[in-house]
Amino acid sequence: MQRTHAVILFAAVVSIAGCESTPEDEGGSGGAGGGSDGSSTLVVPEGTEVGDELVVTVRASSVAGAWDDASAPGAVLTITAGSNVPRDVVLVGGFAQETKASLGAWDGGDVTWTLTGDATFEGMDVSVDASAAGLPIVALMNDAYANDTPLLVYRNGDELEYVMTNEDGGTGLLPTLLLARWGRPHDIEALYDLADSTYQGPDHATLPFDGTLEGTHPKMRIATTNGLLSPEPSDSTARYHVSPVPVAFTAGDHIQRERVLDDLPWLVAAGWLEMAREGKIVASGGVEDSTLGELSAYVFVDFAFEGGVLAAFEVMVDGAWYSSLGIYADSSGGVLDARCSGTQRTAIELPEGKTIGDVTAVRVVPDEGAGTLVAARVLAYDPTTYELVVLGEIDAEVALDSASGSVDLDVH
Repeated sequence: MQRTHAVILFAAVVSIAGCESTPEDEGGSGGAGGGSDGSSTLVVPEGTEVGDELVVTVRASSVAGAWDDASAPGAVLTITAGSNVPRDVVLVGGFAQETKASLGAWDGGDVTWTLTGDATFEGMDVSVDASAAGLPIVALMNDAYANDTPLLVYRNGDELEYVMTNEDGGTGLLPTLLLARWGRPHDIEALYDLADSTYQGPDHATLPFDGTLEGTHPKMRIATTNGLLSPEPSDSTARYHVSPVPVAFTAGDHIQRERVLDDLPWLVAAGWLEMAREGKIVASGGVEDSTLGELSAYVFVDFAFEGGVLAAFEVMVDGAWYSSLGIYADSSGGVLDARCSGTQRTAIELPEGKTIGDVTAVRVVPDEGAGTLVAARVLAYDPTTYELVVLGEIDAEVALDSASGSVDLDVH
């Protein structure tokens, strides 16, 4: 078997906070974040004209705090371009990270910044990017910037989708179901359709945007505990506003949208650390309880099915099989249905003290219907660095029928 970052040997069962600071304040920016003169004014590129769309690239080499610490989860960099709505760049404590944010159309005014918390920057660079026109400005639901925070946006055709650190409502009310069904503690939701000017509102309704614009930028707010949106009221402005520039990522028939997390350890960490802060992770918990185990106890499976099959994935550890269905093994329909279909990610919790290195076999168990498993890979995340660890992939299509029983997978 092949794996990134490490090698595993298998039995052959399967062939397998904060103060506000400017650069002058001690410890604020580390000296590399502001303008060339050390001020809190960023340089607009020569030749920039009024009306040009501005984007800032923030490269933080270190951020104080930790996302699981409610008193110091990280830092917030607030950047204001002239009279535009200030944009907040939320930084996850304990990690280096690079991110881009839209600052809106330039009105000729200064671009200034302040930092709440403590971080060191390799740079903050302002550029002109016409493709940033129309990107939403999203107000957080409450003043706690480290709760259910949208940290990343990606573009899928004309539709923008965003990744939140967690969701307190919806499936987030049942963390074990969240992991079984989606393979992540994060919430990924449709944000805004640039072509149709529609957004995803409460009850997952697609609605035409009829709110206030800043130039071409719709002013939105998170309106529900499961991350759905409404136009921001003009008379009730939130404290924090984010406007991430979409990263380059394309989900597809065989590419799970969860893969957008895989090269961003700080984003993976934020989801899991937020769950820990909220008391949803129990280190000594077992696979049969309603709480999550530590990240190290999880094996994840990216899968793509064609046809109408509903299935589960299982891994063997010490001669016993553990299922992606977890405690929902007897729930074969309704809101608690955790069976796998389509193109998604699922998660399998292992017993306490066991990790992906203890897995000796992988199989898929069709429960209803028939179809084909056309792609799959087995992975984990390093619990210290939060970097991706890939156990292996299947390289052949696997026909599945609920009448035929489980199929061992050749993962290599």
